[in-house]
Amino acid sequence: MKYHHLVLLCFALISIFCTKSAYSKVTVLNQAGEPIKRTIHFTVKKSLQLKCESDEIGNITWEKGGKSVEKLDELKGRYELKDNKTILIFKNLKDSDVGNYTCAVNNNGNKIAHYTVSLHTATSSKWGVRVSKNSNVVEGEKLTIKCEIRGDLTLNWLYKNTTSGDNYTTIPDEKGRVKLKDYYDEERKVNVTGGLLIIEEVDMGDRGEYICIGKSADGQQYNMTSTVRIKDKYAALWPFLGICAEVFVLCAIIFIYEKKRNKTELEESDTDQSPEQKNTPDHGKETNLRHRQ
Repeated sequence: MKYHHLVLLCFALISIFCTKSAYSKVTVLNQAGEPIKRTIHFTVKKSLQLKCESDEIGNITWEKGGKSVEKLDELKGRYELKDNKTILIFKNLKDSDVGNYTCAVNNNGNKIAHYTVSLHTATSSKWGVRVSKNSNVVEGEKLTIKCEIRGDLTLNWLYKNTTSGDNYTTIPDEKGRVKLKDYYDEERKVNVTGGLLIIEEVDMGDRGEYICIGKSADGQQYNMTSTVRIKDKYAALWPFLGICAEVFVLCAIIFIYEKKRNKTELEESDTDQSPEQKNTPDHGKETNLRHRQ
């Protein structure tokens, strides 16, 4: 019986421990004390307060894009940490404050729990992803399309060849010519995974529509299309050759016309003599004979 009670006690302790671990969490509250699911919108030049609550015991730290807010130069003088850093207050908010902010609980140097919220401005809430609507590139050159995002989004790319009329295909394709690379967003201080679409040497088959699709954790989806036009690398040569041909033809016409005109004038000068001019020497001889007589 003693062992039986001991086993039950062990199961009870394990159950309590597991229950605590299952329900231990970090919650971020807004200024009204309401939990923030994932996203909060703010107004520029206003203030904002975030509060971190956790079932775990440890030191609270606030990060933006993986970097401590205390080490960000753009936030210097515009934020305040209160109540053992559980409260983060923003002052004189700017557009550059958009980004992902994480409340983390640390114990003995280890991050044991965390929660991330995305801050957006009132205007940035109108879009999630953004690319240039039109991209023009010369055949053989490098094509780069950058997909900007707002919020914590997972990116995917689709492509459709508008000439052939094929359906949309996922990028990168099997040929491996199209590559997706990450880039660092200087404004929001975050890495954007797969945000750059790169083709080293484009050809005519690469023209079409490229769609950047961003999907959030709560199921919201954003997309924007960039239409790519490929120019023939000899496109600038054809007009030049056409102009040269026109100049050559014009010069040839002028040369032929002038040659014919000079020939006609020469012939007219040889045949155009009046009868008076031809008899003038005979009258002179007759006059001289009369004087001699």
